[in-house]
Amino acid sequence: MKSSNGENLIFIISQPRAGSTLLQLMLSGHPDIATTSEPWIALHPVFSLMKEGIDTVYNSKLARLALIDFLKQSGVDESFYKRQVTSFLLSLYNRSIAHQKKKIFLDKTPRYYHIINELIEIFPNAKFIIIFRNPLAVLNSILTSWVKNDILRLSGNRDDLMIAPQKMIDFIKCYPDKSYHVKYEDLVMQPESVLKEICSYLGIPYSNQMLDYGKRRNSEWKFGDAFGVHNASRPTLNSLDKWKKGFTTPQERLIAISYLRALGPELIKKMGYNYSEIESSIDVPSEKVEGNLISWATIMSDIGGFSKTKEVRNVVHRILSDGRPWNQNQGTSDITGEDDELREMVNLVAKKFMDSRTEELKKERDWMLNTLSWRLTMPLRMIGKYLKFYKNT
Repeated sequence: MKSSNGENLIFIISQPRAGSTLLQLMLSGHPDIATTSEPWIALHPVFSLMKEGIDTVYNSKLARLALIDFLKQSGVDESFYKRQVTSFLLSLYNRSIAHQKKKIFLDKTPRYYHIINELIEIFPNAKFIIIFRNPLAVLNSILTSWVKNDILRLSGNRDDLMIAPQKMIDFIKCYPDKSYHVKYEDLVMQPESVLKEICSYLGIPYSNQMLDYGKRRNSEWKFGDAFGVHNASRPTLNSLDKWKKGFTTPQERLIAISYLRALGPELIKKMGYNYSEIESSIDVPSEKVEGNLISWATIMSDIGGFSKTKEVRNVVHRILSDGRPWNQNQGTSDITGEDDELREMVNLVAKKFMDSRTEELKKERDWMLNTLSWRLTMPLRMIGKYLKFYKNT
């Protein structure tokens, strides 16, 4: 069955590490549903008309303006372009459906929360399944699976943690009749009843084949959960309370309670969870201990925390070690010598910025020096320094 408005499409939207792979594997057991690992194919063409959100080697804002100008000079508008995007995506989805000899395509791409409103605009008849999970379980899974010992890497998941939940809640509010939302915990505890409800929403008959997904694990899939879901053939209860034992260090507990507070009771309630119950499970670090930890604001900051990318942190460290807030010898300013007042103002702002962040940098340094990975590799670093010294002598 070929689609023109998305009649044969299902989208699973969630935060990463929220159980979307489990739901995908179970639904893929239905005889009518085709799917692949994580397509991501809609992100680039949909984002091409957006003002923000693209990081490219070329100027994405100019590219957008050029596209709009091209459309205008070609006698068409943005709606024409969107129709072409729809046609392009449908051709890919339908090709996969035909290849797998199915009737429906299931696209499970968690980052589609960024474009969920655009997706329902171009595919008004598609089905949307929104899956939520206890936010601290999501955070713990991200920490243990991806971040590990480098807590500063968590800033790379800022949107996954802070933007996704609100986007999904807003979507459900705007399109209550065009979406179905489910909690990961319910799916794990009552898989059969939840799957029956989902099939009813999708307008397809329920199949017992969906419950046992062990034989459907595809070794060629490069995306999705590669850690927990593949350890079993059916949903297990082992993962439900695992997060409660995950926040072992004061730094991790500070991150957990800070994330919870950042989301707030109202949003967490709309997600289907009890804020007070979750909060009571975290042993909050004392103010004295907290003063020696890296703050949530620092970790999540795009600018002030120096934590967004390794390159940014390196630049800041170089500035601090240089000792001059405005390096006139590197040609970093367009300010001429005739505008000393403006130069002095920039110098003052830069110095205040560095002074306010020096303490945070020291915390980052101390935290790194105390990590297990740093201590384990210290002998290797000492040997490397010795060999380098020996070679130079």
